[in-house]
Amino acid sequence: MGNKLTVFSEEEIENYMDTTFLNRKEFLRILGRFLELNKIKGSKITSRELKLMTLELSDLTKCPELKENPFRKRICKVFSKSGEGNLQFDEFVHMFSCLCIKSPREIKLHYAFCVYDIDGDGYINVQDIEQVVQLLTQGQLNSSEVESVCNQVMAEADFDDDKRLSQNEFNHIIDKSPDFMTTFNIRI
Repeated sequence: MGNKLTVFSEEEIENYMDTTFLNRKEFLRILGRFLELNKIKGSKITSRELKLMTLELSDLTKCPELKENPFRKRICKVFSKSGEGNLQFDEFVHMFSCLCIKSPREIKLHYAFCVYDIDGDGYINVQDIEQVVQLLTQGQLNSSEVESVCNQVMAEADFDDDKRLSQNEFNHIIDKSPDFMTTFNIRI
């Protein structure tokens, strides 16, 4: 897909291999996907021009690797420097690198926490959990069922009883989920 265009020098590609969890084939697929989503076909583009391009959130949510994920908008917002969900090429690569199968558990835990921390205050509170439950269940639960889920999560994970989950409390609860590493990733 992306390897037909000479966008990056061999040295630049090697630099991406050294600074991400991606192999060459994955990087080239991501490059191709970025070009495809930007509707760039066949025209010559430099790496400098590519790095200045931005994919809008509305285009990113159509990305085949994201479009079925209920957290697609949140994921893009977390990896967007602006927080709006629009991604430049390096942010796009960073997102795929952090969420690929080879990414370390600690990195995935950090970004999972950020995705669930909807209001961005550094904690996961009841309102964040309500929104997460709504996203996961696609609004299929009534308000008392959502409240019940929130209460159960807090009862299980809020060790210091401050009505919010810290990164450490979140990590502890995720440690009880053996499938986290296989489910919190994006297949490239």
